[in-house]
Amino acid sequence: MIISLGEVLVAIGAKVTDKLDTTDLTTKSVVTVVVCVFLAAALWWVYFAFVPRACEANLYRLQGNDRTRYARDAYTFTHFAIVLGVVFYAVVAKHVVVHPGDPLDHADRWMLAASVVLFTGGLMVVKARTIGGITLERLAVIAIGCGSAFSGDGVDAIVAIAVIAVAMISAQVITGKRFAQSSLDRLP
Repeated sequence: MIISLGEVLVAIGAKVTDKLDTTDLTTKSVVTVVVCVFLAAALWWVYFAFVPRACEANLYRLQGNDRTRYARDAYTFTHFAIVLGVVFYAVVAKHVVVHPGDPLDHADRWMLAASVVLFTGGLMVVKARTIGGITLERLAVIAIGCGSAFSGDGVDAIVAIAVIAVAMISAQVITGKRFAQSSLDRLP
């Protein structure tokens, strides 16, 4: 997870460096980089705030084959989707910083929507596998993320990314309050 999040920053930084070789950075370029990095930071926080602790607490409680199946599901299958979502975002961010102020092209729209669905959906599966149920705030992130990604030619890519970041952070605050009240916040 750390490596894929780092890849987002490397992709953004590499494209900004390439751009500096040919042109100067404009205010719009700087804002674009800041917003792209802001979403990367939001992804980091959404994942690392309590997903590892919740999974560890659940592993501690389970025994035998239940523990093995949980570890397989939570750390392999779901993490593949979560990491792939981050990698898809790295590709989109790399394209966005090259063309600040432009709308997303068709392929990037699909990739940004897939990023949100894979990352947030993967977190939902981890939560369902850890304590059961789904969270409405995560479903809202998927809906808002897909809506933002497919907002069309009239919306700058940076606006779409900012909307997704705000949706993820808002959902995280709600989920965090619920987590703080749960038994998963405390290891035995």
